[in-house]
Amino acid sequence: MPDGSESSHYFNETATGQIVDLTKRQFPQGTIIPQGIDKKKQYDSTREYVLSFEQTRNRYELLKEKISGDAGI
Repeated sequence: MPDGSESSHYFNETATGQIVDLTKRQFPQGTIIPQGIDKKKQYDSTREYVLSFEQTRNRYELLKEKISGDAGI
């Protein structure tokens, strides 16, 4: 963050390596977003690791519901 504090940030990378970041605009001007770091711990993927946190999984499920409704899925 511009004030020196840190915040977690998630984005998607497609199978072809393209970065899809739909939330970058939410950060204040001057924020430097570092390149992603693969974090898996004992999980098979970063996705599984990130979703192992209850609050993150809840936010993910809420977003998934909203997107599914908007997309008519």
